[in-house]
Amino acid sequence: MKYTKEELCERIQYIHPDMAAHDIQVDVNWDKERNRWRVDMQKGDNRISAWLDETGADMCMENKMCAGLLAEITELKAAAESGSSSS
Repeated sequence: MKYTKEELCERIQYIHPDMAAHDIQVDVNWDKERNRWRVDMQKGDNRISAWLDETGADMCMENKMCAGLLAEITELKAAAESGSSSS
């Protein structure tokens, strides 16, 4: 692994400052079976997960947009605002 889960988590939050602005918590874990990073995001009772392959994670670490997470971040914010639950 080129970087730790903590480094990737920090970078995601740095690149997507709207996550902190909307109190979205983020955690990442390497899934050995899928050979991808699982990105778990939570705002209140609303949770959603996304996957980042190694290329996507590398782009995040290079200060480029984590494009694979944009839809999930938007969905989580919308679900939290409407009071519905995501999974």
